[in-house]
Amino acid sequence: PHLTPASPVFRYAARLALAMMAGGVAATQLGGERHGNWVLLTIAVILRAGYGLTRQRRDDRVIGTLIGCVIASVVVAYAPAWSLLVVQALALAVAHGFARLNYRLASVGASMMALVSLHLAEPDFPSPVLARLVDTLIGAAIAHLFSYVLPSWEVAEAPKIARRLRDRAAAFADVALRFDAPDQD
Repeated sequence: PHLTPASPVFRYAARLALAMMAGGVAATQLGGERHGNWVLLTIAVILRAGYGLTRQRRDDRVIGTLIGCVIASVVVAYAPAWSLLVVQALALAVAHGFARLNYRLASVGASMMALVSLHLAEPDFPSPVLARLVDTLIGAAIAHLFSYVLPSWEVAEAPKIARRLRDRAAAFADVALRFDAPDQD
């Protein structure tokens, strides 16, 4: 049933595939393997089936990345080396612990974790804060643009969802309120 353009699942899958291809091309044009993963990851976590959630995730990702980059830059520049492991562990906990509850906070943690990890792996390599910000902005822009491809607008979908919910609740009530209804139903 989902192999038709009328299906929201199909439209979202097509939208995400096209956005990821565009992100791959953009990351390749930026040059180097250090860009590709962050652009594509940003697209994957921002682009959602509905425009409202995509817009919210876009804002949370951009603001969270900016805050995380600033905090990580300060920590890497001024904190003692041993404390970076503690910061990395806390950032990991925040990134994974808040991914579903508060995506902005999870983005702060993810950015900090990535930047501190890169610093710990290659302390002499210049901090890629600016590259992370640029990659995030590019990924967010691509996700935003592709949210208009085969869109599924909440204002159009909400009445259909409400009707389906009402019809299913009525069918359930019809069976549940019958005295002679089979237990399996």
